[in-house]
Amino acid sequence: MESEKPNKIKIIYKKAPNYRTYNIEGVVGGLTPKGKIFIDLFNEQYPVAEYVVHQLSKDGILGKAVEKKIDDGIVREIDCGIFLDIPTAIAITDWLSARIEEFKNKTAGGK
Repeated sequence: MESEKPNKIKIIYKKAPNYRTYNIEGVVGGLTPKGKIFIDLFNEQYPVAEYVVHQLSKDGILGKAVEKKIDDGIVREIDCGIFLDIPTAIAITDWLSARIEEFKNKTAGGK
């Protein structure tokens, strides 16, 4: 007797214990020597002060800032790095393209 192949399958989604949500504002990366794609996902922000010196009143109450060291520019904080094989990259590209089209259709129809 030949076993019958199922015509449907349930896929259960579970978040890993270390699951996080990332605010991603950009990506950098390239191809690896073995033909995968490596991407670093980052967010951008202004630099945080390395230090700030405040005046203190005679009562020890914090007063105005009189000195601070803050770097110029923008910080790109890299949240995570991801390796993708080409089929996965294509699947993600297709999925993102479909979401972009969905967005365009919703916003064009709502005007």
